[in-house]
Amino acid sequence: QDYDNFEGTNYTFGLLYRPRDRWGIGAVYHTKFAADVDFTQYFRTRTGGFYQSTFMREDRRIEFPSAYGLGVSYRFPGDKLTLSLDATRRNWDEFVEVRGFNNRGDRLSPITGMLKNDSPHDPTYSIRLGGEYVFIDPTRPRPKFLPSLRAGAYYDPEPASGREDRWYGLSRSSGEPDDFFGVTLGAGVLVKDRVNIDAA
Repeated sequence: QDYDNFEGTNYTFGLLYRPRDRWGIGAVYHTKFAADVDFTQYFRTRTGGFYQSTFMREDRRIEFPSAYGLGVSYRFPGDKLTLSLDATRRNWDEFVEVRGFNNRGDRLSPITGMLKNDSPHDPTYSIRLGGEYVFIDPTRPRPKFLPSLRAGAYYDPEPASGREDRWYGLSRSSGEPDDFFGVTLGAGVLVKDRVNIDAA
């Protein structure tokens, strides 16, 4: 299966507010949007010693979900250590693939491949905690190099991925997200207050 010529537009809006000198509060909203794609499918089947090839092409539309998040950060006195925490909700029930008019316009779940009405998906909530430590030398107010270290931990679930929920002999997605956890580590250096080099 191939998805080609993906075309779509979405918008991201953000706000940043500093109620006090060391506190920061941020918010972000990603709009849901629809994208048009060219879908092609090719497969071969074998019956006895004979092969049969099937090729199909059609226009499809993929509707992507909206998401919004909220975060907060605090910079400790001395300006060396900053901690941040944010959470994002993504509405995966809005994630839909619509077949072209040549194929009855069925609405499918791109996650399970099942009809959308038979495959509900709960929203996911991603949570990230991070910290940055900057090696500031108070005796040098304008250093040429300003190194820093960053580290974090996150919880980033994926939407339901085909776990079965048996009901009267029928298989359907349970709708519950799959949990994933991870850690991050990064380092960087600010050169002459103009160039920032990072690795993560």
